[in-house]
Amino acid sequence: MVDRILNAEAHSCYRFLIDNTNFEEGSPGYGLTLDRSSNPVMASIAGSGFMLSALAVGAANGWDNHRTNLLRARNTLINFYNHFPHYHGMFAHYLEFATGKRYKKTEYSTIDTMIFVNGMLTVDRYFQDELVSEYARKIFNRINWEHFITEIKGRKVFRMAYNDIVGGDYLEKEASGWIHHWNMYAEQLTLYFLAAGSDMVPELAKDLYFGFERTGGGYKEHQFIYTPLGSLFVYLYSHAWFDFAGFLDMNGLDWFKNSEQAVLANYK
Repeated sequence: MVDRILNAEAHSCYRFLIDNTNFEEGSPGYGLTLDRSSNPVMASIAGSGFMLSALAVGAANGWDNHRTNLLRARNTLINFYNHFPHYHGMFAHYLEFATGKRYKKTEYSTIDTMIFVNGMLTVDRYFQDELVSEYARKIFNRINWEHFITEIKGRKVFRMAYNDIVGGDYLEKEASGWIHHWNMYAEQLTLYFLAAGSDMVPELAKDLYFGFERTGGGYKEHQFIYTPLGSLFVYLYSHAWFDFAGFLDMNGLDWFKNSEQAVLANYK
Protein backbone atom coordinates (compact mmCIF):
# COMPACT_ATOMS: atom_id res chain seq x y z
CA MET A 1 0.00 0.00 0.00
CA VAL A 2 2.71 2.47 1.03
CA ASP A 3 4.95 1.51 -1.90
CA ARG A 4 2.04 1.89 -4.32
CA ILE A 5 1.27 5.37 -3.01
CA LEU A 6 4.91 6.46 -3.11
CA ASN A 7 5.38 5.08 -6.63
CA ALA A 8 2.26 6.87 -7.83
CA GLU A 9 3.49 10.08 -6.22
CA ALA A 10 6.94 9.70 -7.81
CA HIS A 11 5.44 9.11 -11.25
CA SER A 12 3.11 12.09 -10.89
CA CYS A 13 6.04 14.31 -9.88
CA TYR A 14 7.97 13.06 -12.89
CA ARG A 15 5.08 13.82 -15.24
CA PHE A 16 4.68 17.31 -13.77
CA LEU A 17 8.32 18.14 -14.45
CA ILE A 18 8.35 16.65 -17.95
CA ASP A 19 4.98 18.07 -18.98
CA ASN A 20 5.94 21.56 -17.81
CA THR A 21 9.36 21.70 -19.49
CA ASN A 22 10.11 23.29 -22.85
CA PHE A 23 11.30 20.39 -25.00
CA GLU A 24 10.46 22.07 -28.29
CA GLU A 25 13.27 21.45 -30.78
CA GLY A 26 14.98 24.70 -31.79
CA SER A 27 13.28 26.75 -29.08
CA PRO A 28 15.57 29.33 -27.39
CA GLY A 29 13.95 28.27 -24.12
CA TYR A 30 14.71 24.56 -24.51
CA GLY A 31 15.23 22.86 -21.15
CA LEU A 32 13.38 25.44 -19.07
CA THR A 33 10.85 24.17 -16.55
CA LEU A 34 7.94 26.25 -15.34
CA ASP A 35 8.17 27.47 -11.77
CA ARG A 36 4.45 26.76 -11.38
CA SER A 37 1.74 25.59 -13.72
CA SER A 38 -0.35 28.71 -13.02
CA ASN A 39 2.21 30.96 -14.75
CA PRO A 40 2.96 29.74 -18.30
CA VAL A 41 5.70 32.35 -18.83
CA MET A 42 7.94 32.15 -15.75
CA ALA A 43 10.46 29.29 -15.77
CA SER A 44 12.81 28.55 -12.87
CA ILE A 45 16.36 27.30 -13.29
CA ALA A 46 15.88 25.37 -10.05
CA GLY A 47 12.91 23.68 -11.71
CA SER A 48 15.22 22.62 -14.52
CA GLY A 49 17.58 21.13 -11.93
CA PHE A 50 14.78 18.96 -10.58
CA MET A 51 13.75 18.13 -14.14
CA LEU A 52 17.26 16.95 -15.03
CA SER A 53 17.29 14.71 -11.96
CA ALA A 54 13.89 13.39 -12.99
CA LEU A 55 15.28 12.39 -16.40
CA ALA A 56 17.49 9.84 -14.67
CA VAL A 57 14.62 8.64 -12.47
CA GLY A 58 12.28 8.37 -15.46
CA ALA A 59 14.78 6.43 -17.55
CA ALA A 60 15.60 4.07 -14.67
CA ASN A 61 11.90 3.33 -14.11
CA GLY A 62 11.02 3.02 -17.78
CA TRP A 63 8.61 5.97 -17.72
CA ASP A 64 10.40 7.29 -20.81
CA ASN A 65 13.06 5.50 -22.80
CA HIS A 66 16.75 6.01 -22.11
CA ARG A 67 17.53 7.62 -25.47
CA THR A 68 14.70 10.16 -25.20
CA ASN A 69 15.85 11.40 -21.80
CA LEU A 70 19.51 11.38 -22.77
CA LEU A 71 18.74 13.70 -25.69
CA ARG A 72 16.70 15.94 -23.38
CA ALA A 73 19.67 16.15 -21.02
CA ARG A 74 22.14 16.88 -23.81
CA ASN A 75 20.06 19.63 -25.39
CA THR A 76 19.26 21.23 -22.03
CA LEU A 77 22.91 21.56 -20.99
CA ILE A 78 23.99 22.85 -24.41
CA ASN A 79 21.26 25.47 -24.36
CA PHE A 80 21.98 26.52 -20.77
CA TYR A 81 25.66 26.97 -21.52
CA ASN A 82 25.29 28.81 -24.82
CA HIS A 83 22.21 30.96 -24.45
CA PHE A 84 20.99 31.67 -20.91
CA PRO A 85 22.07 34.82 -19.04
CA HIS A 86 24.52 34.37 -16.17
CA TYR A 87 26.65 36.53 -13.89
CA HIS A 88 30.11 35.04 -13.24
CA GLY A 89 28.59 31.65 -13.99
CA MET A 90 25.50 32.02 -11.76
CA PHE A 91 22.28 31.87 -13.76
CA ALA A 92 19.33 34.25 -13.55
CA HIS A 93 16.70 32.82 -11.21
CA TYR A 94 13.71 33.13 -13.54
CA LEU A 95 13.69 33.05 -17.34
CA GLU A 96 10.95 33.34 -19.93
CA PHE A 97 9.75 29.84 -20.76
CA ALA A 98 9.67 30.32 -24.54
CA THR A 99 12.53 32.78 -25.11
CA GLY A 100 15.10 32.06 -22.39
CA LYS A 101 15.37 35.79 -21.63
CA ARG A 102 15.51 37.16 -18.08
CA TYR A 103 12.05 37.27 -16.54
CA LYS A 104 11.20 40.85 -15.59
CA LYS A 105 13.68 42.08 -12.94
CA THR A 106 14.90 38.74 -11.66
CA GLU A 107 18.18 38.28 -9.80
CA TYR A 108 21.18 36.04 -10.45
CA SER A 109 20.82 33.37 -7.79
CA THR A 110 23.48 31.20 -6.14
CA ILE A 111 21.11 28.63 -4.63
CA ASP A 112 18.95 28.21 -7.72
CA THR A 113 22.06 27.81 -9.85
CA MET A 114 23.28 25.15 -7.43
CA ILE A 115 19.99 23.26 -7.66
CA PHE A 116 20.40 23.28 -11.43
CA VAL A 117 24.00 22.07 -11.05
CA ASN A 118 22.82 19.25 -8.77
CA GLY A 119 20.52 18.06 -11.53
CA MET A 120 23.24 18.52 -14.12
CA LEU A 121 25.64 16.32 -12.15
CA THR A 122 22.90 13.73 -11.73
CA VAL A 123 22.40 13.28 -15.48
CA ASP A 124 26.16 13.36 -16.03
CA ARG A 125 26.62 10.52 -13.57
CA TYR A 126 23.61 8.51 -14.75
CA PHE A 127 23.90 8.69 -18.54
CA GLN A 128 27.72 8.52 -18.74
CA ASP A 129 27.55 10.46 -22.00
CA GLU A 130 30.53 12.30 -23.47
CA LEU A 131 28.55 15.34 -24.64
CA VAL A 132 26.64 15.66 -21.36
CA SER A 133 29.95 15.48 -19.47
CA GLU A 134 31.55 18.08 -21.73
CA TYR A 135 28.85 20.67 -21.10
CA ALA A 136 28.53 19.81 -17.42
CA ARG A 137 32.23 20.59 -17.04
CA LYS A 138 31.88 23.83 -19.00
CA ILE A 139 28.97 25.05 -16.88
CA PHE A 140 30.59 24.03 -13.59
CA ASN A 141 34.04 25.42 -14.42
CA ARG A 142 32.57 28.75 -15.53
CA ILE A 143 31.35 29.51 -12.00
CA ASN A 144 33.50 32.16 -10.32
CA TRP A 145 33.07 30.90 -6.75
CA GLU A 146 35.35 33.51 -5.18
CA HIS A 147 33.17 36.32 -6.51
CA PHE A 148 30.22 35.10 -4.42
CA ILE A 149 32.02 34.83 -1.08
CA THR A 150 32.04 37.58 1.54
CA GLU A 151 32.75 37.90 5.25
CA ILE A 152 30.14 38.71 7.90
CA LYS A 153 31.12 39.12 11.56
CA GLY A 154 34.42 37.37 10.93
CA ARG A 155 32.83 34.41 9.15
CA LYS A 156 33.06 33.56 5.46
CA VAL A 157 29.65 33.09 3.85
CA PHE A 158 28.18 32.72 0.39
CA ARG A 159 26.20 35.61 -0.98
CA MET A 160 22.62 34.77 -1.95
CA ALA A 161 22.22 36.72 -5.17
CA TYR A 162 23.18 39.67 -7.34
CA ASN A 163 20.96 42.00 -9.31
CA ASP A 164 22.29 44.66 -11.68
CA ILE A 165 18.81 46.11 -12.29
CA VAL A 166 18.07 49.19 -10.16
CA GLY A 167 15.03 48.38 -8.04
CA GLY A 168 15.13 44.78 -9.24
CA ASP A 169 13.81 41.75 -7.39
CA TYR A 170 14.77 41.66 -3.68
CA LEU A 171 16.26 45.18 -3.84
CA GLU A 172 15.27 48.55 -2.48
CA LYS A 173 13.68 50.92 -5.01
CA GLU A 174 16.86 52.84 -5.85
CA ALA A 175 19.37 50.06 -5.27
CA SER A 176 21.25 47.49 -7.30
CA GLY A 177 23.94 44.96 -6.43
CA TRP A 178 24.32 42.19 -3.85
CA ILE A 179 21.33 40.62 -2.10
CA HIS A 180 21.71 39.05 1.37
CA HIS A 181 24.00 36.17 2.29
CA TRP A 182 23.77 32.61 3.60
CA ASN A 183 24.35 33.30 7.29
CA MET A 184 21.58 30.98 8.50
CA TYR A 185 20.57 27.38 7.92
CA ALA A 186 18.25 26.81 4.98
CA GLU A 187 18.29 24.76 1.77
CA GLN A 188 21.90 25.57 0.88
CA LEU A 189 23.81 22.53 2.23
CA THR A 190 24.81 21.26 -1.22
CA LEU A 191 26.50 24.61 -1.90
CA TYR A 192 29.33 23.50 0.35
CA PHE A 193 29.68 20.10 -1.32
CA LEU A 194 29.95 21.77 -4.71
CA ALA A 195 32.42 24.38 -3.46
CA ALA A 196 34.57 21.57 -2.04
CA GLY A 197 34.52 19.90 -5.45
CA SER A 198 35.57 23.02 -7.33
CA ASP A 199 39.10 23.84 -8.40
CA MET A 200 38.78 27.41 -7.13
CA VAL A 201 37.77 27.29 -3.45
CA PRO A 202 38.04 23.72 -2.09
CA GLU A 203 40.06 24.93 0.90
CA LEU A 204 37.32 27.45 1.82
CA ALA A 205 34.41 25.00 1.76
CA LYS A 206 34.86 24.04 5.41
CA ASP A 207 34.98 27.69 6.51
CA LEU A 208 31.87 28.45 4.47
CA TYR A 209 30.06 25.45 5.94
CA PHE A 210 30.79 26.63 9.48
CA GLY A 211 30.06 30.24 8.51
CA PHE A 212 26.29 30.02 8.90
CA GLU A 213 24.54 30.15 12.26
CA ARG A 214 22.99 27.05 13.83
CA THR A 215 19.91 28.18 15.74
CA GLY A 216 18.19 25.52 17.82
CA GLY A 217 14.49 25.26 18.58
CA GLY A 218 11.45 23.22 17.69
CA TYR A 219 8.08 22.02 18.93
CA LYS A 220 7.69 19.99 22.11
CA GLU A 221 9.99 16.95 21.94
CA HIS A 222 11.08 17.67 18.36
CA GLN A 223 14.13 19.91 18.60
CA PHE A 224 16.40 20.73 15.67
CA ILE A 225 18.49 23.38 13.89
CA TYR A 226 15.82 25.47 12.24
CA THR A 227 15.44 28.00 9.49
CA PRO A 228 14.05 31.39 10.54
CA LEU A 229 11.60 31.38 7.63
CA GLY A 230 9.73 28.31 8.85
CA SER A 231 9.26 26.74 5.40
CA LEU A 232 9.41 22.94 5.31
CA PHE A 233 11.06 22.59 1.89
CA VAL A 234 14.38 23.95 3.17
CA TYR A 235 14.84 20.79 5.25
CA LEU A 236 14.30 18.55 2.21
CA TYR A 237 15.91 20.01 -0.91
CA SER A 238 19.53 19.03 -0.23
CA HIS A 239 18.40 15.48 0.59
CA ALA A 240 17.18 15.07 -2.98
CA TRP A 241 20.83 14.77 -4.05
CA PHE A 242 22.81 13.59 -1.06
CA ASP A 243 21.80 10.81 1.31
CA PHE A 244 22.72 12.29 4.69
CA ALA A 245 21.50 9.23 6.61
CA GLY A 246 24.32 7.74 8.66
CA PHE A 247 26.66 10.73 8.26
CA LEU A 248 27.71 13.15 10.98
CA ASP A 249 29.44 16.45 10.41
CA MET A 250 32.65 17.38 12.23
CA ASN A 251 30.66 18.51 15.27
CA GLY A 252 28.54 15.36 15.36
CA LEU A 253 25.47 16.94 13.73
CA ASP A 254 23.18 14.56 11.83
CA TRP A 255 21.40 16.55 9.12
CA PHE A 256 19.14 13.62 8.23
CA LYS A 257 17.79 13.39 11.76
CA ASN A 258 17.58 17.18 11.85
CA SER A 259 15.26 17.18 8.85
CA GLU A 260 13.33 14.25 10.29
CA GLN A 261 12.64 16.20 13.47
CA ALA A 262 11.66 19.28 11.45
CA VAL A 263 9.09 17.25 9.50
CA LEU A 264 7.65 15.67 12.65
CA ALA A 265 7.41 19.08 14.33
CA ASN A 266 5.69 20.46 11.25
CA TYR A 267 3.25 17.54 11.27
CA LYS A 268 2.36 18.09 14.91
